[in-house]
Amino acid sequence: MLASALIAGYPRVIILDIKYDFPIPKSWDKDTYRIASTPPGLKQGILDRLKPDPWGRSRVIYRPKPPYDSGAWITYFLDWCFRKGRAQGKKKPFILYLDEGGWTAYSGAKLAMSRLAIAGRSLGIGLWIASQRPRGIPVEVRSEAWRMYIFYLRNRKDRIEIMDNIGEIWLTDDRLLDEYDIAQTPESYEFAEIRRVEGGRMVYRLMPPISMK
Repeated sequence: MLASALIAGYPRVIILDIKYDFPIPKSWDKDTYRIASTPPGLKQGILDRLKPDPWGRSRVIYRPKPPYDSGAWITYFLDWCFRKGRAQGKKKPFILYLDEGGWTAYSGAKLAMSRLAIAGRSLGIGLWIASQRPRGIPVEVRSEAWRMYIFYLRNRKDRIEIMDNIGEIWLTDDRLLDEYDIAQTPESYEFAEIRRVEGGRMVYRLMPPISMK
């Protein structure tokens, strides 16, 4: 819900929706986006040359059907997005959102994810990743993140991993942020925002509960 609300206003978006359940923003007219099921550049089983907009829309929800939903096909898709950024990202920047980042990494695409995180920003690629298990996301991706939204994390090792990743953050009551500050209850729908500001410093704030209706 949060990702859908945040991404709604962007004109150029590619969403990898493995579970086929990403909530399409209500503000998107049907003629402004496309749901795709096969990899970009694939024609009759043959990979075509790079075409920046093979789907014919600037907003695409990619719901790959088997066998394109795992393994080397996911790496191919991420590499294609990188090439798209290299070809036209500076003139037409876009958001690439991986709705299940942990699964994407476990499918064998860690290297492709890391390359997008390290070099994608300068090419006009905004990489967004959602995951229920932060430890599954490559450290190169987490260390490059300029903003994190953290909901309830059941596993203490995941909370510790987040704390190790963000380093020291001082709160307004002159104490350091600790793992219990980000251990919200699953019923509250509260979440924390941790973002990097000028100079590389990280700041923290607790956000109010969001509506799940």
